[in-house]
Amino acid sequence: VKRERVRALEELSRRTSLEVRRRFLGKVLHPVLETRRDGTWIGHAENYIIVALSPDSLPEGPKRGTIFPVRITEIREEDTVGVIQDNQDLGDRAR
Repeated sequence: VKRERVRALEELSRRTSLEVRRRFLGKVLHPVLETRRDGTWIGHAENYIIVALSPDSLPEGPKRGTIFPVRITEIREEDTVGVIQDNQDLGDRAR
């Protein structure tokens, strides 16, 4: 019984996470770059959603702690993916 409850709660948590993140598809969030995995930067946005940034959309040599405007382009079960909204003149807008 205990394992069934745990599985049910995990499934509910997974579905809820997907539903919440889908609301941000196509919207711009501002994640703080925190870690890098296989060339992809990962960071938390202002609403605590973890965003994986497409490496192709990043300028050369971003640093941990930098904040970029990121348009959410894909919601996958395991992550939320985005690209930098506009990479022209990022030096003026990156925080």
